[in-house]
Amino acid sequence: MHKTLKGEAIRPPRANLPTQQRAFTAFRRLYNAERPHEALRGRTPASLYRPSPRACKQHPIGLEELDNGIWSLYFCRVLLGRIDARDSIIRA
Repeated sequence: MHKTLKGEAIRPPRANLPTQQRAFTAFRRLYNAERPHEALRGRTPASLYRPSPRACKQHPIGLEELDNGIWSLYFCRVLLGRIDARDSIIRA
């Protein structure tokens, strides 16, 4: 799947984010709803998908600013990493 994704939606990279997102959206539609899968006996993932009857609990995501442009990223109470918005680097 990743090789197909790269070939159809990533390489070459699109000129800007909206154009890149359109490429991803088109790939997702083709891959899940139109393209038959051998492992699914020629069916598409979308034709077999059924939503779970169980409700999914909300998972809180949190940001806490530590300093000017430095943020801690939390999943529930677990610190996932720090984001340095000044240079767009995520540190785990």
